[in-house]
Amino acid sequence: MQFRGLDALVALGLLERKPPDPPRVQTWLDRSRSDLALARDVVGQVDRDRAMAIAYEAGFRACVGMLLLAGYRLSSQPGHHRAAIEGAAAVLGDGARPLLRRIDGARAFRNEILYGDAAPASES
Repeated sequence: MQFRGLDALVALGLLERKPPDPPRVQTWLDRSRSDLALARDVVGQVDRDRAMAIAYEAGFRACVGMLLLAGYRLSSQPGHHRAAIEGAAAVLGDGARPLLRRIDGARAFRNEILYGDAAPASES
């Protein structure tokens, strides 16, 4: 995964500048926590593939929340999920890249579940 900076993502039209929106961020983070609990405690017991997709959505929302706090929003166009991960990496710095690569791997897995043929999710 390449990691472009915020200015590059803006220039590509993947991000737009906007004032930070802390109340909206809280809503997104609350939903992320709820999704993680759902994936871990309920869906994961029945369907690991769907649990992985739900867990990815939680990570995606956390990335979007970081961007909202930093004064950016995602534009609605192809590639916006990946742009959220790249933007979060730009906000958090190089130390967060290993975690964000895992979220990107979950994104790719989710895409395969939705649009292709994915191998089953592992128990981890």
